[in-house]
Amino acid sequence: MADLAGMNLAHYRNSADYEQSLFLTGQPTPWIAGRLEARERPTAIGSGTIWHLPEGCTVGMLEFTGAGLEALRQAMLDKEARMVQLGARLLEAPKRAAETAEAVRLRGEAEASSLSILAETVGRGLTQALRHLAWWQGLEPESVTVRLNRDFVEARLTAPDILALVESWQKGAISRRTLYDNLRDGEVLPPGRSYAEEQRLIETEQPEIPA
Repeated sequence: MADLAGMNLAHYRNSADYEQSLFLTGQPTPWIAGRLEARERPTAIGSGTIWHLPEGCTVGMLEFTGAGLEALRQAMLDKEARMVQLGARLLEAPKRAAETAEAVRLRGEAEASSLSILAETVGRGLTQALRHLAWWQGLEPESVTVRLNRDFVEARLTAPDILALVESWQKGAISRRTLYDNLRDGEVLPPGRSYAEEQRLIETEQPEIPA
């Protein structure tokens, strides 16, 4: 995370330089070359203003033609690409090519590894703080544990996977509890619903008899 923060700060500096350069070089600036008396110097500019200049004077508009801005812009793009490599996928352009669900899952799990470490560290810190609070309130500190959700990648079972699991259960290859565990891990069942609650719901449901 420190490398990502440092790269983000460097990107901000390039962005500030780029915006300032655009402001300074993008303003229309007229110039006059020649000998002018003080009373002959123009004091206004615009389509309704006529400049009466002595013979021999030349005029023009300053225009930026250097490559400095492009170098700043390319430096910003390079840093954005580097931040993508460090884990900042918010700056990455969306991929238009089709990807398989397995490829997306594996790529997402690899990207979530740093987040998992961070979530584990934060969970330990919260656990320690709440255990101190429990001790002050006369409670059992060891009974307090904080575990942050580290399910950063959607891993829902597909319809063929669900059919295969149900068929295996019906044929006696797996137990009902194993079927429940797979459906829970596959994010088919609502979060927090226990096996006993699911069994109770199944038993209380009345099968619909077609008329």
